[in-house]
Amino acid sequence: MTTNYENVNFAQPLATWAGHLPGKVAVWAEGRGITYRELNGRANRVADAAGRMGLRKGDVVAILLKTQPEYVEIVYGLAKVGIVTVFLNYRLVADEIVYIMEDSGSKLLFFGEEFLDTIKEVREKLVLPVEGYVVIGGKVPSGYRSYEDMLTGVTGDEPGFNATAQDLMRLMYTSGTTGFPKGARRTHGTDMWVMAHGAALYGYAKDTVHIVGGAMYHMGPSGFAFMQLTVGGSIVMQKEVNPEEYLQLVEKYRVTHIWLPPVILNMIVSLPEEVKKRYDVSSVKRVITSGSALPTEVRRRTGQTFAGAEHHDFYGSTEFGVGLAINDADGRRKEACVGLPGFGTSARVCRPDGAEVPRGEVGELWIRHPGVCEGYHNKPEATAERFRDGWVSCDDLARQDEEGYYYIVDRKSDMIVSGGSNIYPAEVENVLYKHPKVLEAAVFGVPDPVWQETVKACIVLKPGTKATEDEIKEFCRGKIANYKVPKIVAFVAEMPKTASGKILKRELKAME
Repeated sequence: MTTNYENVNFAQPLATWAGHLPGKVAVWAEGRGITYRELNGRANRVADAAGRMGLRKGDVVAILLKTQPEYVEIVYGLAKVGIVTVFLNYRLVADEIVYIMEDSGSKLLFFGEEFLDTIKEVREKLVLPVEGYVVIGGKVPSGYRSYEDMLTGVTGDEPGFNATAQDLMRLMYTSGTTGFPKGARRTHGTDMWVMAHGAALYGYAKDTVHIVGGAMYHMGPSGFAFMQLTVGGSIVMQKEVNPEEYLQLVEKYRVTHIWLPPVILNMIVSLPEEVKKRYDVSSVKRVITSGSALPTEVRRRTGQTFAGAEHHDFYGSTEFGVGLAINDADGRRKEACVGLPGFGTSARVCRPDGAEVPRGEVGELWIRHPGVCEGYHNKPEATAERFRDGWVSCDDLARQDEEGYYYIVDRKSDMIVSGGSNIYPAEVENVLYKHPKVLEAAVFGVPDPVWQETVKACIVLKPGTKATEDEIKEFCRGKIANYKVPKIVAFVAEMPKTASGKILKRELKAME
């Protein structure tokens, strides 16, 4: 979907605040503060260095980093000159990274030194320009370029803004039902609308402080981080999730706003009471969650841990950001509800033929607002299936109650949500079917007290063969990220199937 904001560039707010609030800290990380002037200057040097390396507007660059300041300066710097960024999940293995970089057409990769072993494997399969691999950190082997060296001898002057609302800003890859990741095409305009929408909805402003919860390759952590910087506030970056350290940072920087996926929020509020009491978290005004319905017990502990803070949930996705939202009061009276559309947002629940269903009936949920992405990169069929006339299918089944509030009933797809990460069974099944002893495989999620869901595989072996659970797990390792490897493997004599031969996963789940 396009917008009317022709002159919008995702990085413009950074330059604006660098002029209006040059000495204000934009980013707190590892005990140091980075002002808006400093952050903007670093972003400008990234932009100049990219040009000197031969990158031009429309080129694509990938980022493989943990939650650290360089993430922000790279994204802003490249956005200024119209270079597109791809946020890579750092839990992926080499083959998965290669696929995404090839699909996106990435010409350069910024990565943290801790991923050198993985990138060595990537380089064996993917040839980029001579200086295509840039290392962030002190460990820079021969054949790689140092990020800090790249920024030496270049200008920190403002390069201007060589991209507008309709230009592609970033590709956010999310796994697809085909088993291959899909890149959501997010433009400068759609991302800026999401930033403005979220800031207004949750009260982000110059005087608020947001702590980044989770990895920046997810839409949630990166979206809320950039949202806060868009309105001139401050963000706190924790490189890796550590529940107690998280509370320490909340106290130290007087954090006012928190967004967390349910699994990480649960880790924090489930800390022993004597640990939680060590830290003053009274500064927190809003706790925001998304990704799945929050269990009642976790909601209760959240209210105890962050007493006085409002608790907001929302239903969103990489494709559209925030779609439906529920406030603190409604969340207490409507269990497992995902709320109502925000301003500028429309929602509908439809039958397969597109007709809306009456309230109370279950149908497919569709969302429309100016922040809906363009579609999927290099995936015309998937785009045609999910995007229609400005509407995007959430691939979820939902219903409305008598007041018009929405509830997610079930997933239309079989997506598994484990530890805040989306796992599509088809991707895991593709690997299992490569095992020489596997005849049939069905993968689905089962409840897990810590990770929300865990991956289970049911397998029918080829006649005359034998295999063990450990053998199947070991076969998967290295071919997909560890969090996608089945934690439970069950061998069955046959699969329940439809008359047409399709495996009935709902019957396998029912056996649980």
